[in-house]
Amino acid sequence: MIYKSLYRTYRPQQFSEVVGQKHIVTALSNALKRNKIAHAYLFCGPRGIGKTTVAKLFAKAVNCLQPDQAPCGECASCVSMNQPNHPDIIEMDAASNNGVDEIREIVDKVKYAPVEGKYKIYIIDEVHMLTSGAFNALLKTLEEPPRHVIFILATTDPQKVIPTVISRTQRFDFTRASVKDISELIEKVAEEEKIQIDPEAIKLIAELADGGFRDGLSILEQVIAFADEEISVEVVSEVYRLAKAEDLQYFIEDILNLDVKEAYRRLELFDQMSIDYRRFTHDLMELCKASVILKLTKDSTFVAGRFQEAAETLSMHSESHRLLDFIDEFLNVQNNARFSGLYRSYLEVATLKLCQVEEQKVVEPVTERPTVTKVAMDKSEKSPVLPVQPKPQKKTRVEPKVEIKAPNPTNSQKVEEDIISVLIDLMVLGKKELREQESERWYKVNDLALDPEYRKVAIILKNSDIKISGEEFVVVSLARQEQVNVLNQPSNQQLIRETMKAAIGTEKSVLAVSNQELSKAVTIFMDKMNSKTLPTIEEAQKQLVRFEVKEPEEIEIIDPEALLKEMLGDLVVVKDE
Repeated sequence: MIYKSLYRTYRPQQFSEVVGQKHIVTALSNALKRNKIAHAYLFCGPRGIGKTTVAKLFAKAVNCLQPDQAPCGECASCVSMNQPNHPDIIEMDAASNNGVDEIREIVDKVKYAPVEGKYKIYIIDEVHMLTSGAFNALLKTLEEPPRHVIFILATTDPQKVIPTVISRTQRFDFTRASVKDISELIEKVAEEEKIQIDPEAIKLIAELADGGFRDGLSILEQVIAFADEEISVEVVSEVYRLAKAEDLQYFIEDILNLDVKEAYRRLELFDQMSIDYRRFTHDLMELCKASVILKLTKDSTFVAGRFQEAAETLSMHSESHRLLDFIDEFLNVQNNARFSGLYRSYLEVATLKLCQVEEQKVVEPVTERPTVTKVAMDKSEKSPVLPVQPKPQKKTRVEPKVEIKAPNPTNSQKVEEDIISVLIDLMVLGKKELREQESERWYKVNDLALDPEYRKVAIILKNSDIKISGEEFVVVSLARQEQVNVLNQPSNQQLIRETMKAAIGTEKSVLAVSNQELSKAVTIFMDKMNSKTLPTIEEAQKQLVRFEVKEPEEIEIIDPEALLKEMLGDLVVVKDE
């Protein structure tokens, strides 16, 4: 017996077997029952969702000898129409027969009565491929066909069908199949074929089908031919050159950690595995999207099964705005590489963009001092002529501020212990709702990184995530220790407070810590919480040595005129300019 493909073997034979197009099946069934059959129909929708199948079922139904059960599949007419090359069902592929001559041939034959049934049905597939002349040749017959003729036009691109044809037909829009519908169909076919297949593999095949039933069964057929025993996710991934969810997670984490070398090394491994980069880019977007959804909803039902574990990990260790930046970059890769096919090259560029952090040079502010300028000496005067300096101002007093002071990095082990101790106190004082509110506004730091006034610290802050927030402080974490050191420089604190006010609306002190320090602090915090040894809010406030009030410093203003007179005596003559 000649082998028949799965999508042909399991093609629906009755309207009740059609999946996912209930609105169309209901409309056509009611038209049959009420005997209100139109002379022309236009079926629109993506490939592989049942347009031609429904057209053939409708052709059987209008000629069925049992109208109440049409198509019954048992009467002489239905049995006859199950056979290929039925004289009353004429199928034409407009992609290969798109000229005027083919349409004129149809127009010449429509006047002949059906051979066996009540109606003669013309099914023209991919009708949008017809030439302009062919469309025009069909118009008159399509508008007023003989009573025994029904036209069913099918297309995947209705925008290319001329409006005068659309206006002469009843249009039905077929919808893309859901992953659930495709999964149920694959499960049913696997059961009929006695194929052992993992539920997660079924879901993955349904996702790869991209909304098409025919594609789903074709993928299943290919995987069946490849697999030896049970079909698993690994088998499907190997056949279609898909990256595993954990590989996607590790690649994203490399970029989050700004580890360009490791990210490029991983791309080389993917190259050796012959990964499909188009699908790889799509999966990266899906994983980032799943992580953001999981972070915001706390509901894993919205996340694909193969991504759940990876999405949970990423959602715990990254901020939403950062993952949204990843989605934007990967979407740009898809758009740019769609026609050129250079997915690998665009992915490398996207990796560099996401990892790029401008090197920061910490420039200590230099106190301005009066300089002695060489001036021309007047021959008639032996004394130098100096410009008049402004009168000395009164001593100013700077208001005290509450700041987070990072420990002096003399003993690294002692510093780390101090930081973890302070972090635990800050966790006790932190407020979750405040952190969530400020995290939502944290994206504004990206704009401040372009502002020369805030750029020095904002370009580092944009790579950080808010981990703890209190009324007067914020703790941010970074992947690179050198960036942590820059933010904790005392000379940068005032600029950081101003940057925080511009970003989140409140001037706050900032303590920067590394991801490793934060991870250790969280572990110790959880242990203390389980053992009920966490400090109370009052104890945390008392023990928090990093908050200190800086005493104001008096700035002594030197009068250069008095200083020069003290040094040179009457030799100095000051003239007004």
